[in-house]
Amino acid sequence: MGTQPTQIRYYLHPGKVRSISDGEIHYIGVGQLARLYNLSLRSPNVIVQNDMYREDYLGYTFRNGDIHLYPRERGDYQKFLKSQLKRYQP
Repeated sequence: MGTQPTQIRYYLHPGKVRSISDGEIHYIGVGQLARLYNLSLRSPNVIVQNDMYREDYLGYTFRNGDIHLYPRERGDYQKFLKSQLKRYQP
């Protein structure tokens, strides 16, 4: 059981990932990453974070309810997201 956040924020981190199925390196862009996690880029709680070292990221403060989502080798996007959301269920 976790603490209930005031609002869950999803941080999307597009980038490269090596696929387990074909061994190739693929770039997963923000649009594709949002689709894989079944999130809408129009939602105000979905935040695109292209580079953790950019100046706008330096002011970031973790809040209860922040979930950071990256490309995944295994492709288990929905399973991973569900596991993260369980932390906030009463």
